[in-house]
Amino acid sequence: MQTTVVTILVLGVVLMCLRLSFLRSRWIGVASLVVGVVVGLSWPWAIEQSRTQIADMLGRPAFMLDVAVVLTLEVAMDMAYVFLSADRMAGGALGRWRRVALSVLEFVPGLTGVGSLLCLEVYLIFSLPGLSFGVVSWSLAAGVVVGLPLVSLALRRLLPEEDLRLEMVFLCSALVGLLGVVATVNGRTAVAGVDQTDWLALLGVVGLVVLVGAVGLARSLVRRRSLRLKGER
Repeated sequence: MQTTVVTILVLGVVLMCLRLSFLRSRWIGVASLVVGVVVGLSWPWAIEQSRTQIADMLGRPAFMLDVAVVLTLEVAMDMAYVFLSADRMAGGALGRWRRVALSVLEFVPGLTGVGSLLCLEVYLIFSLPGLSFGVVSWSLAAGVVVGLPLVSLALRRLLPEEDLRLEMVFLCSALVGLLGVVATVNGRTAVAGVDQTDWLALLGVVGLVVLVGAVGLARSLVRRRSLRLKGER
């Protein structure tokens, strides 16, 4: 189980660097500085952790279910970023709210990437007992501030095609989501099957799908009609 979690965290760092590679160089530096400051200021929290405590947390089903929720949120944000960016690259006209959403998603670093850096901070603090906690933490923060831009720019140089990097973001997000779904806790899966069907819940899901589909269809028809009227004028 711990190997699966470590794999997810490593993919989170890769995914964060891929996301940053789409920004301009100065914004990559700003985002890396923010992440570095978060890592540097988190050492009071890091010294309260221990390897035994972390192992115990990874062995608790309730905690792993919370991790699955965070991974789901991460995957949803990354997928939204991929679809909006692909629409923009294809020459589609993004609405105001979609442009705002894309701008926000561009500057939000990966949740799993930040979590992996915090786990690395805990590991370094307990691996270097002779050094001050603050020195270890801020040294790692300095490495983050320097390393994230270098890795992001190196990925941009190795993969100059934006569509290829966007595809890699999609694949890494899908892999993170799959690992989060199939991860087991003490031999059991996070999702357990049931023998009975909750017809009320099923009816609610079907009604929600129909309602959202009807709203989307109505909005599309109204938009097409308005475009047709503008063309006739």
